[in-house]
Amino acid sequence: MGSESSKRPSPSLVISMIALFVAISGVATAGNNKTVKLPANSVGSAQIKKSAVKSSDLAKKAVTASTIATNAITPRSILPESITSTALAPGAVTETELATNAVPPRALQTVPGDKIEPFSIGSGQIKNDAVIHRTIDALAVLDRNIGIDAITAEKLADGSVNSNNLADDSVTYEKIEFFPGAKATASNVTMNFPLPGTSCSIRSPGVPFGATDWNLFSVFDIGSPDRLTATVAGVYSISADATWAAGGGTLRSIQVNKITGSGPNAGLTTRLLYTVATPDGLSPTYQNVSFDAKLAAGDYLHLVPGTCGANVNVSGASMSMKWIGDA
Repeated sequence: MGSESSKRPSPSLVISMIALFVAISGVATAGNNKTVKLPANSVGSAQIKKSAVKSSDLAKKAVTASTIATNAITPRSILPESITSTALAPGAVTETELATNAVPPRALQTVPGDKIEPFSIGSGQIKNDAVIHRTIDALAVLDRNIGIDAITAEKLADGSVNSNNLADDSVTYEKIEFFPGAKATASNVTMNFPLPGTSCSIRSPGVPFGATDWNLFSVFDIGSPDRLTATVAGVYSISADATWAAGGGTLRSIQVNKITGSGPNAGLTTRLLYTVATPDGLSPTYQNVSFDAKLAAGDYLHLVPGTCGANVNVSGASMSMKWIGDA
């Protein structure tokens, strides 16, 4: 009997063990339910896993210009079309926040003007050939946006300006800087060559012009005042007129002759156009002609007036020719 009772734990030991178990269990329960508070500013970039912060973790407009370091945003930081106008506060992104070539075209949707700080996008932020016609809204560029003399010939691509770009009557003579042509004038021209066997006389070889209204590429040369010369091969628009003094006679005429300037037919005269009028004997007679003609470089024109039945002077005459295109 004595040996069996010595192996049993005493009541006091049992009570002590139960108390110890309860105590330990209580501490563990309290430890599992306890809220841990972190000190302010104790979580830094070192404590955040890479890619752990997602867009859903950010409050709306939580990222402002002041929270972005200079040159912190690079192309690799931006997903295609991830930046929309609603994601940006007005003036939030300025040139100091953007690294060179930071924003590729694929990363942008339409960005309204109020989202961009004035003058933040300069020529240094725009790649060569980045701005093309389809990236510019209609009426986006107005006259007031373009400086005086900002658009020069060097800024225009070959063939970029065609008739569809020009308003009606927008191109006048004063707007055209260079083309071969001239308008020569004369007054009080006498007939100096009687035609044998007739009562007619003409001015030969042509009217001697004494002045010009305009003269480009030396089409008129005062050293040869009776001609206008094609200095460039091509098609020319030609006009001529004569006003005859009042007087008798039966006929007045003007004709434009072409003289071949070079080659095997040099010096050959070809009548291009001829017109006649009947005077009334009481008032001046006015005649004019206009036409286009193909001329080789060096060909020249004479204006030849003529009268029959009376030797009447031409009180005023003019002839013009203007290059209008390649032959």
